[in-house]
Amino acid sequence: MHCEIINLAQGRGKGREDEDYVARRNAVDFGLPLLNNAKCAALRVEALRRKIGPDGRGLMGYQEWNVPSEVKSWREFVGRKA
Repeated sequence: MHCEIINLAQGRGKGREDEDYVARRNAVDFGLPLLNNAKCAALRVEALRRKIGPDGRGLMGYQEWNVPSEVKSWREFVGRKA
């Protein structure tokens, strides 16, 4: 299962008990992607919505470590030969 953390705190946590601090700290400690910018988080959610689709079946054919055909290498993306 893949997990990402979205935390849109308004400012720095006041201490180690602050829930925003704990969420961000856990993301770092456990190596989870952390989105803390509202625009980036909105883009990520929209991309997932488009990929998965309204019925939630868009990822049914997904297999771990199998790169989908629509994913290109950086060189392919920018148009340079490998």
